[in-house]
Amino acid sequence: MTAPDHAREAALSALFSWDREGEFADLAIKNVLARYKLSPRDAAFATRLFYQTVEMRIYLDYRIARHSSMKLKKLHPAVLEILRLGACQILLMDSVPDSAAVNTSVALCHGRKMSRVSGMVNAILRKLCAEGEISMEGEGAEALSLRYSHPLWLVECYLAEFGPEDTEKILAANNSAPPVSLRTNTLKTTPEALCDALSREGVTYMQDADIPICGTLADSGRIDELAAFHAGHFAVQDKACVASILAGDPRPGMKVLDLCSAPGGKSLCAAALMEGRGEILACDLHPHRVELISRNAERMGAGIISAEVRDASVFDPALVEKFDLVICDVPCSGLGVIGKKPDLRYKDPEDFAALEALQLAIARNAARYVAPGGRMVYSTCTLRSAENSRIVSSLCEEFPSLSRRPFRVSQRIYSDSGELTLLPHIHGTDGFYFAILEKR
Repeated sequence: MTAPDHAREAALSALFSWDREGEFADLAIKNVLARYKLSPRDAAFATRLFYQTVEMRIYLDYRIARHSSMKLKKLHPAVLEILRLGACQILLMDSVPDSAAVNTSVALCHGRKMSRVSGMVNAILRKLCAEGEISMEGEGAEALSLRYSHPLWLVECYLAEFGPEDTEKILAANNSAPPVSLRTNTLKTTPEALCDALSREGVTYMQDADIPICGTLADSGRIDELAAFHAGHFAVQDKACVASILAGDPRPGMKVLDLCSAPGGKSLCAAALMEGRGEILACDLHPHRVELISRNAERMGAGIISAEVRDASVFDPALVEKFDLVICDVPCSGLGVIGKKPDLRYKDPEDFAALEALQLAIARNAARYVAPGGRMVYSTCTLRSAENSRIVSSLCEEFPSLSRRPFRVSQRIYSDSGELTLLPHIHGTDGFYFAILEKR
C-alpha cells in the first residue's frame, strides 16, 4: 500500500478548510503549510495542487461525474475532495505520472480511514487515465463554463457585458497566473535605480513601457525578503490601481481623503505623486488594517499620510467639502482579480445586492466630501456594470454638481467619457474599473 505523502495530505487539508469551513483560499493553504512544515519543494507542489484544484473545480467535477455511479453531492465530502485532487493531477499536471496520482489518492483514503471507498476512487481515477483528453469545444455559456471552470451565472454575466470574444479571453486570463506587479516609490528612488537594485538581488524586473513607475517581477521568491522591499523602494501594486490614482491627478499641496484605504496602496501612490507635500487622511473600518496603513506609510517614507479608523458608509458632516481629491475604492465582488484569487469565482451572487447598496452609500459620502473644483476617484476591482457604471450614473443623478472628467494616463489608458474598464487581456492589468468625477 502506498503511504499518502505529506504534500498531498496538506493540499487535502487546505481544500477542507476552504471548501467546507469557509476559510479564504490563501489563508487556508498558508495555515496548513505552517502546520505541516514541508520542504520547499513539497510546499510548492502542495500549493500548486491546491490552487489548481480550486481553480478548475467545475471542470474536474464534470469529468469525475462522467465515471461515477453516484451523484457527486451524495459522495462523502472527503471522498469528493480526494477525487478532485487525483483528477487534477491526472488531467492538468503533466509532471505527475498517472500511476502516482491514482496510488496516492487511494492511500489518502486509507489514511482517512475510508478504505471501503478506496476501490471506487481507484476505479474512477483509472477511467480518467484511460479516457485522457476529451473535446470541450463550444461557444455557448455552458461550454465556456465547463472549459474554463467558471460558474454559469458569471459566464452569462460576462457574455451580456462584453460579448463572446472578450468573455472567452477574460476567462482564459483568469486561469493564467499573472506576474507580480510593482510600483516604484519615487519618494525614495527611481524606476531605473529600482531595476538595478533588484537585479543585484538576482531578481528580474521588467519596467512597464506604458506607465514607467510600474513594472513586473519574475521568479522573485518571497518579496518581503528583498532588501529593496524593506528599504521602501517599491510597493506591490497592480498597474490598474496606479492608473486610477494617476487619472485622479493628485498634486503637491493637495488635501486628499482615501476612504477605504487599507493596506494603503492608493494613499502611498498619491503621496509619491504629491512629492511628499500636502495632507492625506487614510481611513479603514478595522483597527488592525489601519495599523497596517501606518506601518506601510512609515516604510515608504510617506509622512504626509495619517491613518484613522472610520466607517466610510457613515456620513461625517465635519468632512463636507474639505478635500481636493477623494479616493473611493469601494468594497466589491473582486471578480476582476480572479487570476490572483481563483476562489473568488465561487462567490454567491445573491450577496451582491447588499454590496451594491454599500457601494452607493460610500460613494454618496465621498461626493459630499469633495471641495468645489475638486475631484473624486470611484474604483472597483470587478467587471460588473452594476457595481461600476451604474453606481456612478446614480451618483451623478443624485449630485448634479458632479460630472465625469475625461482623463489620459498613457497611450493605452485613457477615456473621453471619464470612466474606463480595464481588461487583463487588453491592458495587462487586473480587471478594474474607475471613473473620475469633478465637482463644479
